[in-house]
Amino acid sequence: MSWNDLRELANSGLVDIGSHSRTHPILSTLTGEQAAEEIIQSRQELQTRLGAAVSCFCYPNGMPGDFGPREIDLICRAGYTCSVASHLGYASEASDRFALPRIGGGIKDWSLFCKYLDGLQYLQQRCLTEAGSHR
Repeated sequence: MSWNDLRELANSGLVDIGSHSRTHPILSTLTGEQAAEEIIQSRQELQTRLGAAVSCFCYPNGMPGDFGPREIDLICRAGYTCSVASHLGYASEASDRFALPRIGGGIKDWSLFCKYLDGLQYLQQRCLTEAGSHR
């Protein structure tokens, strides 16, 4: 997408443009200074080029071990209000707003993706979990 395309999306009110770092490194493999630069500069560049606030961060790769308390602290101090990880799930009031789950594109089975998208998989898992806790 071009910067003009992104500005149009940001101004549409239909989507929020979030930050994803400048060069897509696994943040936990960087020094604290390098991770801070990736997180802060990405947000600053987007806000400058889009003329819009950027409040959400998405961890590159976003799997367990790719980010931790240090990265969460850096994201908080950079002024983000939330961040998204790559573990599959639905966000709720109980979700950690700096490690929000999501439904990603990594699901290869279309019918399974549809189950996640419409909530059926979530409901099924919740029922199984609750049934297991009553044993």
